[in-house]
Amino acid sequence: MDLVDVNLNLLVPLQALLHERSITAAARQLGLSQPATSHALARCRRLFGDELLHRVGREYELTPRALALLEPLDEILSKIRGTVLEPVVFDPATTRRTFTVAATNPTLAVVGPRLLELLSERAPYARLRLLSNYGGTADELLQSADVDVALVPDVLPTGHPRRRLYTDRWVLVADARRADLPERFTVDVLGSLPCAVFEDGAARILPERNLEANGVPRQARVYYSDFLLAPMLLLDTRMVGILQERLARHLATHLPLRIEPLPIDTTRLGIDEVWNPRAAHDEAAQWLRRTLREATGPLREPGSQA
Repeated sequence: MDLVDVNLNLLVPLQALLHERSITAAARQLGLSQPATSHALARCRRLFGDELLHRVGREYELTPRALALLEPLDEILSKIRGTVLEPVVFDPATTRRTFTVAATNPTLAVVGPRLLELLSERAPYARLRLLSNYGGTADELLQSADVDVALVPDVLPTGHPRRRLYTDRWVLVADARRADLPERFTVDVLGSLPCAVFEDGAARILPERNLEANGVPRQARVYYSDFLLAPMLLLDTRMVGILQERLARHLATHLPLRIEPLPIDTTRLGIDEVWNPRAAHDEAAQWLRRTLREATGPLREPGSQA
C-alpha cells in the first residue's frame, strides 16, 4: 500500500469507530450522519482488507487487525494534533473541549460534583465525561488520547506519573432507623451481625482481609460489586456494610445511614491522580489537573473527614 494512494481523512473516523465500537456513537462524536459514518467504515474496510468491526449479537467487536491498529492510530493522531497543527492557546472561558476523568464510582461520587461545579464556573462551554465502567489497568486506559486523567487507589500499580489527591478511611454503615442494632459495633458484635460484603472477582478490600486476619467471622447475606449499591441493600435490614467514609457521609445527606468506626485498625485508602506523560505539555490537561487538585483541596485540609 502506497501512502499517496491512501485517503488520510479516513483515520479520524476510523479512530472514533474503533474506540466507540458503534456507528451511532462514532457519528455523534464526529458530528456526522450515520450513513456518512457507515460509508467511512466501508471505505476503511476496503482500505485494510479487513472487517475491522464485526457484529456479535447486537454489538460490534474489533477484529485482531483492528485491535492492532488502536495504539498506533492514537499515537499518530495525537502527534498530528499536538505538533503538526498550529498550537492553540488554551482559554478555559471559551474552550469547548470534553474533559475525561476515569475513576471508580465511589471516587467519582465524591470528586465529581465539586469538579463539575468548578468547570461550570470557569469553563462554561466545556463538557465533563466521567468514565467509571472501564476494563484494564490505568496505564491501558491512559493509552487513549481521550482520557485526560485517571483517579486510582494507591494500592494499584502504574508506570505513569502519579500524585496523591486525598486519603480516605473505611467505616461501618447501617440503617440509622434500626432500633434493634447494638449501640456499639465491637469485634464480637460485628462477627454476629448479618452483613453485605464487597466482592469483585478475586479482589477483596483491605478491611475485609483485616477482619479475616483477626479471626472475625463474617455472616454474609449478600455480595455486591458496586459500592454505590451497598446503602440500598442495607436499608430496612439489620445488615452492616463497609464503605469509604467520604462516600458514606456524602450518601448520608440523602439516606438514613448510620456511620460507625471499624473495631479494628486498618490502613487508610489513598486516591491518586495518574496521567500520561504524553500530555505533559497539553495546556488544557494541565489546567484540568490544577482544577482537580483545587476541587479535592478540602479533602486534604486538616480536620476534614479522612
